[in-house]
Amino acid sequence: MRGVGTLWRLLAAAVACAFAVAADPGLAGSTRELVQVDVSNAPGVQSETTITSDPSTGRILLAGSNDHRRYQTDAPPPSESASVRQSTPFTTAFYGSVDGGATWRRSYLPLVGGQGASDPVVAIDRTGRQYAGFVRVDENGQGEPRVSSRPNAFSPWSTPTVVEQTSGTLFDDDKPAIAVDVSPSSPHANRVYVAWSRISPSGAPIVLAHSDDGGTTWSVPALVSKTRTSFQSYPSIAVARDGSVYVAWWTVGHGVFADVSHDGGDTFGTARSLNALAISGTPTCVPPGVSIPAQPTTCVRPNPIISVDDSTGPLAGRVYVTYNDTAGKHQQQGIFASATRPPPPRQPAQGQRPLRPVLARLRRRSLDRRALGVLLRHAR
Repeated sequence: MRGVGTLWRLLAAAVACAFAVAADPGLAGSTRELVQVDVSNAPGVQSETTITSDPSTGRILLAGSNDHRRYQTDAPPPSESASVRQSTPFTTAFYGSVDGGATWRRSYLPLVGGQGASDPVVAIDRTGRQYAGFVRVDENGQGEPRVSSRPNAFSPWSTPTVVEQTSGTLFDDDKPAIAVDVSPSSPHANRVYVAWSRISPSGAPIVLAHSDDGGTTWSVPALVSKTRTSFQSYPSIAVARDGSVYVAWWTVGHGVFADVSHDGGDTFGTARSLNALAISGTPTCVPPGVSIPAQPTTCVRPNPIISVDDSTGPLAGRVYVTYNDTAGKHQQQGIFASATRPPPPRQPAQGQRPLRPVLARLRRRSLDRRALGVLLRHAR
């Protein structure tokens, strides 16, 4: 009977273990990290938040937001110097943490005239250099991307440099994205990339520029999306271990697209459609989008986010894009994902000209119509 008893105890232990695994609450069961930290610690409205971490240590964080305070009548808080006074109704604020997000220090970048700043973006390279980007709006209402940097979390910010000059042109730049090549094996290690929507009377293509000197100088912007006559916006950038640069964006009335550059962002190939969504939605939305109770007039849009597995594991190099869409279901928003493992760029035969890089065709197209949870399970 001892053998039977032992068997029952083993079975009971196995069942208890199975229930323990099945009942694993995941993040919902954690109490150690569920601490709300007031990052901005400022009056007024902060919006369009963004955050990143130092690739060499997760304890150093950099965040940013719009800050809709008016400085022309309010004195700076005691923690700020008088130099942060602005004569504009809105600006961008950046927040640094060196203790894993427990405490934060707010800072502002110097502006040179204009009506203000918005659309903050942040990045940190392998040396610890931090980048803070934004769109500066001039006196005529035209936007141009600018980037400031500092060598580490304890240094002051540099005067922002202009990525693309728009004053005196018909361009109105908007919705920047930023990323740094943090791969030690990449031929472009620590290169910083900025992409944005270049709005003009004829259309709004996505363009991208890069810098190899800490944001002091920038390359001539490369055309990412080849359709110049459509309105394209909300770009997102990801860099693979081999230095390949991926960009995803939204084209109004046509869907979410992505493309890749294998030469450090100098040229791009032919974009691939990830989902031909029709999110034109509510007629009152400008630009097109879907009206929701929280944003009845400003509305919501696909806002695609691209990322790439830069590990050395079995899914290394796999590219993921998440976005939201109504999927034709009575304007109800859902989160969807696409995934692909692109092949390496083809090497031309001797005497042939190099082929233009093209993003690989999706191998799991069914993911286009599945929720974000599928992506998370797929990536584990």
